[in-house]
Parts: sequence; C-alpha cells; structure tokens
Amino acid sequence: MNGPVFPTTMAERSSRALPYLALLGAQLAIGSAAALARIGLAHGTGPFPLAAWRMSIAALVALLACGSVRRCLAPLSYRTRTVLVAAGACLGLHFAFWFMSLQHVSVARSTLFVTTSPLWAGLAEVFLLRRRPPWTFWAGIAVALMGAPLVASANVSRAAVPNPMLGDVQAVLGAVCIAAYYLLTKPAQSEIGTGRVVAWTYTSAAATMWPFALYVAGTEALLPANAAAWGAVIGLAAVPQLIGHTTINWTLKHFAAGVVGAATLLEPVVASAQAWWLFGEPVTGVQVLGGVILLAGVGLALMPSRTIGTASVA
Repeated sequence: MNGPVFPTTMAERSSRALPYLALLGAQLAIGSAAALARIGLAHGTGPFPLAAWRMSIAALVALLACGSVRRCLAPLSYRTRTVLVAAGACLGLHFAFWFMSLQHVSVARSTLFVTTSPLWAGLAEVFLLRRRPPWTFWAGIAVALMGAPLVASANVSRAAVPNPMLGDVQAVLGAVCIAAYYLLTKPAQSEIGTGRVVAWTYTSAAATMWPFALYVAGTEALLPANAAAWGAVIGLAAVPQLIGHTTINWTLKHFAAGVVGAATLLEPVVASAQAWWLFGEPVTGVQVLGGVILLAGVGLALMPSRTIGTASVA
C-alpha cells in the first residue's frame, strides 16, 4: 500500500522553494557589503587592501570548511583549474572596482551600476554561449531596470564627489567582472560541488588582489588602521562573502547565471536602506516606488521556464 501523498507533496514543495529562499537570503547578506565597505574605506583601508583582506579571510574559512587544503584544491583537470582561477581573478577585480567606485559616488548609485551584471551575463549567454533566456527573463530585466534608477534617484552622498562618471564606470566594470564569475563557475557547481568551487575561487581572488594591494601600499594603508576598519574587513568576509556569495554559488546549481544575476537587482534596495540608516542618505517616496517596481521585475525574471538557459530547480 502506498504511503500518504501529502507529506511527499509538501517535501517536494519545500525542495522546490529552497533555492528561491536561498537566493533571497543571499541577496540580503550581500546587501550589507556596501555599508561595510564604506566604513572600511572611511577608516583608511584602500580598495585593493580591503578586497585582499576580505578574500583572504573568506578563503581561509572556505579551506578549513573543506577539511584540508589537499582535499579542496586537488585533483582537478587542467581546464577546470584554469576556469576556477580565472573566475577567482574576476571575483577579486569585481570587489576592487566596486570599492573604488564607492570612493566617488553614493552607495545607491554605485550599487545600481554594479547590479547591471544580469545584462552582461544574459548577453554573454546569448552571444558567446548561444543560449537564449526566455522572454520572461528579458521582460523582468526591463521592468527591474525601470525601477532601479528610481531607487537611486535622490540618493546623493554627503561626501564630496570628485569624479562621479569615473565611479559609474568602475561600478560597471565591477558588474562585468561578477557576471563573468557567474558564467565561469556555473558548470563547476555540479561537477565538483560548491565547497570546492568557493575554496578555489576565493583563494584565487585573494592571490589576485595581494599584488595590487602591495603595489599601492605606498599610498594606502596595507593593514586596517583600527578596530572599526578590522570590523569592516571581518564583516565583509563573514556576511556578504561567506554567507552571501557562497549561497549564490550554490544557487547556480539551480538557476541560469543570468537569472542569478537578476536577483542581484535586489541589492540597491537593501543598500539604500542601510545607507539611509547609517549615513543619512535620504530615502524618498519615489525610491520606495522604484523598489516595488524593481522587486516585481526580479520576480518576473525568476519565473520558472522550460526554455534553454533558464533555471531547472531539482
């Protein structure tokens, strides 16, 4: 006699909901990065040292979580190693470009441009990987991008803004780098598992950042200068990196890279709220409206589809 259907159905529903809940939780964790980075920068830690310390701490924890360095880092095929090292370099550069951007523009404006990554990921999937996301993905991106500028519309930093256009360009370069990271690491998630992927990529990101950090050490402090700076570094490694980005890596088993990138459009909402609370950057009714539109667009982009290149929730 067959067992009851209801518990099985509930288990299936929970299994299908888990990737969506994980993606949401990851974005909330990642949303704390802008405020933490701004604190670290304000206390004299430069963009490259900040990125190097963030990735070094995260890499150490990821390696310890694997049980042993040997288990995490070997053996892998030459192609897989090369892809993961390249992905790690992209991840490190993403943070460096974004932190540089935060020196020139407000949190919301920088975060808006850095979350254009789904556009670059989606375009790369179409033109480089010959994959076509469903129409709902592009429609969701279009809706979200109508809301995102409203979120950042009145959020102007109180600090001096010496070169806002440079900050915008740096944030976009950060977006391109994180889109490349998503695309490069997606196949490896199923092949070797999230733990080994993040051990490789976080270690590679740290190794990429330290030469830059050492190069600028003459003009920027290599070590965090005080407890607040160390708190920002440790916070960046613990919350947005180990919790947020590690969970994002896991969700790549269930969603296309462009779809995961679409979820990052939630970040301006979280970052703007934190910037208002911590730094006094105002939040207006127009921004609230933009947040609602943005969330609706993200929901549309995440709609399940059987089209090639979309999520396949197991």
